[in-house]
Amino acid sequence: MQRMSLGSVLVGACVGGLGASAAAGEHIHLFVFAGQSNMVGGNPVNAQHAGVLGLPFEQSLEGINPDWYEPEPDVRYTHRLSTINDGGWHELVHHRWNPSGTSWGPDLPFGHLIHEAWPEANIAVIKTAFGGTALNSSWLARVGDPDPRFPYETLYEDSMEFIYMRVQELLLEGHTVEVEGFFWVQGYGDLGRNSFTNEYQEGLTELSALVREDLDVPDLPFFFTRQHINTDETRAFRLPRFRCEQEQFADSDPNAYLIDIDDVGFRDNGIHYDGQAAAVMGERFFQKFIEHEAGTATSDHDSAETPDPCPEIPEV
Repeated sequence: MQRMSLGSVLVGACVGGLGASAAAGEHIHLFVFAGQSNMVGGNPVNAQHAGVLGLPFEQSLEGINPDWYEPEPDVRYTHRLSTINDGGWHELVHHRWNPSGTSWGPDLPFGHLIHEAWPEANIAVIKTAFGGTALNSSWLARVGDPDPRFPYETLYEDSMEFIYMRVQELLLEGHTVEVEGFFWVQGYGDLGRNSFTNEYQEGLTELSALVREDLDVPDLPFFFTRQHINTDETRAFRLPRFRCEQEQFADSDPNAYLIDIDDVGFRDNGIHYDGQAAAVMGERFFQKFIEHEAGTATSDHDSAETPDPCPEIPEV
C-alpha cells in the first residue's frame, strides 16, 4: 500500500470541493480500536446466545448491562473483523461475528460510556481486529515472514486502508473528524515465540509511531491492556519478559497508558476473556481516557518495579 496519512485524506477531500460543505456538517470525535481476538470479542449477547455457547446469562451483554444490549443511534459505529467488513457506518450495536449469533468487544461498552459522558458530542467508534495475529509478524512484519492472509503486506496497512475508507465516507458527507484515541488489546499471539516476546516493546514503539503519523495526531494517546498474569500456561514462561516489555514501552512514551486487567476472568483456558472482562476493559479504557483528558492519567504499574533490563526467557 502506498503510505498516506489521514491529513492527506483530509486535504484530498477539501481539494474535491468539501471545504465549504464541511462547515454545515458535524464535528465528529473518532475513537479507534484494534487488536486480536479479545478485541474482536466472542461473548454472548443475550440468554439465547449464552445457551447456545454453554455460558451463563450473567456473561452476556444483556445480562451485564441491558442498556448496552440496545442499539445507540446517536453513536456511529463500524468494524472490520478478520476479513468481514460490516459495509459502512451504522448505529452502535453488538456485531455479527460468531456463527451462532452476534458478539461484542470492549469497544461497545466504551462507546456507550463516552456517549453518556459527552452527550452533546458526535461520537464515532471504529474497530479493526483479527484473531490469532501477532504484532511483530501479522501487524508489522518486523520478525518472520509477512502474513499471507492480508491484501497488503501487513495487517496494519490493511487496517489503515479500512480506517481511511470509513473516514472518507464521513468527509464526503460534509463532516470534520478529530481522532481522540487509539485502543489496543493484543499480546497472546506474540507470546507464542521468544523472538516476538523479546521485541514487543520495539513493536509497540513502531505501532504507536505509525498510528500517530498516519492518523495525523502526533500526541495521540495510546491505551493498551497488560497481558493477564494467568495467561494460558503453555506460554506463561514468557510472561515476565513480555509484561516487562509492555511496562518499558509505557514508561518510554508519555502518551501511552498501560491498563491492568489481572483481576478479570477467562471463558476458556487463559486465552479468551469472558463477558464481564470485556465490560471491565471497556470501562477502564473509558476511565483512562477521561483521566487523560483531565491531565491526571498514569499507567497501572509501578515504574520503579519494572526490571531493566527485562528478564531473559527461561529455557523449557
